[in-house]
Amino acid sequence: MSEQPAGAGDGDPVLPRTPRPGSVTRGFLFADLRAYTAYVEMHGAVAAASMLTRYRNLVRGAVDRFGGAEIRTEGDSFYVVFDSVSTAVRCGLAIASEAEVASREHPDEPIRVGIGIHAGETIETADRYVGSPVNTAARICAEAAPGEVLVSETVRALTHTVLPVRFESRGRRQLKGIADRAALFSVVESAPGAGPWADGRRRPIRAQRPAILGGGVILLAIAVAGVGWWTLRPPAGLPPGDWRIGLDMPLTGSAAFRGLPVRDAVQLAIDDANAGGGILGTTLGWDVYDDAGDAPNGQDGERGADNARTMAADPKTLAIIGPWGSSVAYSMIPVTNEAGLLQCSPANTLPELTKRRYGALDLRSAHPEAINYIRLAPADDIQAPALAHSRSATSGWRSR
Repeated sequence: MSEQPAGAGDGDPVLPRTPRPGSVTRGFLFADLRAYTAYVEMHGAVAAASMLTRYRNLVRGAVDRFGGAEIRTEGDSFYVVFDSVSTAVRCGLAIASEAEVASREHPDEPIRVGIGIHAGETIETADRYVGSPVNTAARICAEAAPGEVLVSETVRALTHTVLPVRFESRGRRQLKGIADRAALFSVVESAPGAGPWADGRRRPIRAQRPAILGGGVILLAIAVAGVGWWTLRPPAGLPPGDWRIGLDMPLTGSAAFRGLPVRDAVQLAIDDANAGGGILGTTLGWDVYDDAGDAPNGQDGERGADNARTMAADPKTLAIIGPWGSSVAYSMIPVTNEAGLLQCSPANTLPELTKRRYGALDLRSAHPEAINYIRLAPADDIQAPALAHSRSATSGWRSR
């Protein structure tokens, strides 16, 4: 699809297009220079005009290669439409990559561009596209950092199986003029040098192994979520719209090596669920929270409790996966039990978290008989005897 910009072809009339009936899902890309006004103030109009020309040529070259339609350009802002959502992402990655190269070649005129992409159905009129996706894309662009391609969850869901990229969660943000908080993702090429236009390939078997963990956690959470929800949550049930899975793990600091593989596995599991039609036909989203802290184990229980409060406050949260550390779970369970929110940990082993004789009822004092917390790992009081038995069976050693 192409559109002749106003003023193109000197002397030739610009004929109005015939509006297409109905609506079509398109990709909407907005790009803005970051700190451009400050650059003008610091370096003067001549240098700013030179940099702006290079930036515009760069963006227009990428838009032309990927078949986009430049709808409007104002100052340093571009508004571009694509018939293909994945092509919009590919173009955004190309712009960011080429801007980085140009900035290295001309450090005195750095091109710091932020890019936002959204997708949706709009109505095409003779001179514009009408619909909320256009406004949403512009608001997402405003949130993008320099050099970042930031996309909506809609874009991620439509393109994650066809592009060799990673979608790194940037959390849910309140976009100006939009009622619901939007889940945003930063797009990163899967490997250095991997072209954003390459064909998507099936993951090798060994790369799917972490997904077994994430898939197991997701399946367990979903399997009992209905019981947990209807037993503990208000009778109205889940609200309409996308449902959320919350993840609490140590993602920075000394314990990040524990939490990051779980995060990646859960991402794979959610992607697979959505590729199969979601949960009961509803798209499954997720929110990622870091519970890293200065404690010896690298995890902060109070931070985990604060994360749990944030997730519990969202009525669309279906369940929480995490935490990794038992000490964090000890702080989170009273919060999730009071809220009636299902929680599943892949790693906690402290007996006190689930067993009455060790004090589990004290943790779920708000709803003592409602079990909202489950874990995949056996508790220490089971693991220790089992390991001792295994040791004695294999070595001939006997305890006295």
